[in-house]
Order: sequence, then C-alpha cells, then structure tokens
Amino acid sequence: MGIYDRDYAREPEGGAQLGLPVSMVNRIILVNVVVYLVQYLGSPAFTNALLLKADWFRQPWQAYQLVTYGFLHDPGNVMHILGNMFVFWMFGRDLENRLGSREFLLFYFASIIFSGLVWSAATTLMSPGIPAGVLGASGAVTACVILYALTYPRRTVLLYFAIPIPMWLLGVIWVLGDMSGFTGKSADEIAFGAHLGGATYGAIYHFTRFLPLRWLTQIGGKLPRPSRPSLRVHDPDDLGDNLQDEVDRILAKINSEGQESLTRGERRTLEQASRKYREGRR
Repeated sequence: MGIYDRDYAREPEGGAQLGLPVSMVNRIILVNVVVYLVQYLGSPAFTNALLLKADWFRQPWQAYQLVTYGFLHDPGNVMHILGNMFVFWMFGRDLENRLGSREFLLFYFASIIFSGLVWSAATTLMSPGIPAGVLGASGAVTACVILYALTYPRRTVLLYFAIPIPMWLLGVIWVLGDMSGFTGKSADEIAFGAHLGGATYGAIYHFTRFLPLRWLTQIGGKLPRPSRPSLRVHDPDDLGDNLQDEVDRILAKINSEGQESLTRGERRTLEQASRKYREGRR
C-alpha cells in the first residue's frame, strides 16, 4: 500500500456532489444573488441606502457602505451580476483552494473596501460637488483576476471563449482596458476607478500578503477555517517525525496546487515514505 493509496491522499467524495454551496466562492455568489433578488423585488430605497456614495466620509457613520456596495448590482441589468459572478466563479475557486477559505474571504472583503476607497477618492478629486454612487462586485472581481494572473501567469485561458492566451496577458489586457475606460467618456457610467483599485490591491496582496482584516481571524474563531482535509499519517511508527512532517506538507501542497506542482525532491520524498510504509506493513 503506497502513499497515494491512502484515504487522505484521495479526492474527497460526497458533500460537494450534492451541489450545496459549501465553498466560500459559492457562498459569496449565493449572497450576491439573494441581495440582487431583494433589490429587484423590493424598493429602490434599499439599493440607495447600501450603495457607496463618493462623499461618504462627510458622514462617517455611513462607512458601512464601503462593504455593502460590493454586494449590490444594477437591478435593471441582469448581465451586471451574471458577468461579475461568472468571472468570480472562474478564477475564485483556485484562489480559495490555494489561500484557504478564511484567507480568501478576508482577501475578498479587503478588495471590496480598497476598491471603494480608491473610487471615492478619485471621484471626489476629479468631480468635486457632483453626486455620485457606485455598486457592484467588479472591484473585488478584478482583484481576483489580477491575483490569479500573478499566481498562475502561464495558465492558458480563452479570450472571448475562443482565443487561447496566457493568463498574464489577460491580466495586462484587463488593466489596460480599465485604464482606458478611466480616462474615457464612459468613466461616468462604469466605475473604472474601483476596477483599478481592485487591480492594485490584487497586486499588493500577491507581493506582500498585506491583509488589513487578518486580525479578524483572532475573534472567537467564528470565521470558516481553510477548506483543507486533515493530512496526518496515522502510523507514526512507520515514518520518522521529520519525514512525517515533510510528507504532510507535500500532501497539503498536492491538495492545494496539484501533483504537477511537486519538485523532484518532493517526489523522491514521497517515494521514500511509501517504501518505508510498505516495509512496515510486511
């Protein structure tokens, strides 16, 4: 019986097959959909109370809008939420697997807040005195796209579902498009400032792991823990402590990044552990 034959090294079964929103990505999408239905069926006052206003800082008690606007979408344009949630689902799943559910959730909230701050600052400076408001998850979604492009730059994606390009190129095209829109005539209709804020935070997080909301993980342990299976080996007599720890680390890496991410040394370590395991079973 080798390392890859053990139960903890296999793909988990059940649970996710039921189609339940068990991942953080699916939960965030579900919240967005529910809020959209409330917007669509309810009063415009609901949307107006929760969208982010450019001059929110003049009434600091409205700072909650820096979060709530990111879960609103245009009730008169269903493509707004469909487009955002589809892109988020495409790139968010791998990021959640890599970061863990808790870290990914905090990254998503930090992206919303950072994008809102950049948009409100840019709008106030460029269009002072003009009432403005913004809603939508586009800033946070852009942060996910840029983080994905920096994390997996050589992965191939289909531009317009037809043209294969490397992920890093999609990231460049995405940012250039937002920069062009920010200085163009459509800047008043689409919050390109929020998009650029999200792109900036995605890059900041990638290079520094700066996450201002990380302190929340210390509060009561109420946030969901990373979606990683337990990877402890249950036969400590078969493997030395150092090798045991290294096997656990490698298996965790396989779970988050796949077997193709392993180095030659890590593959040799698994082979060595597998041999020791088999010898101990004889």
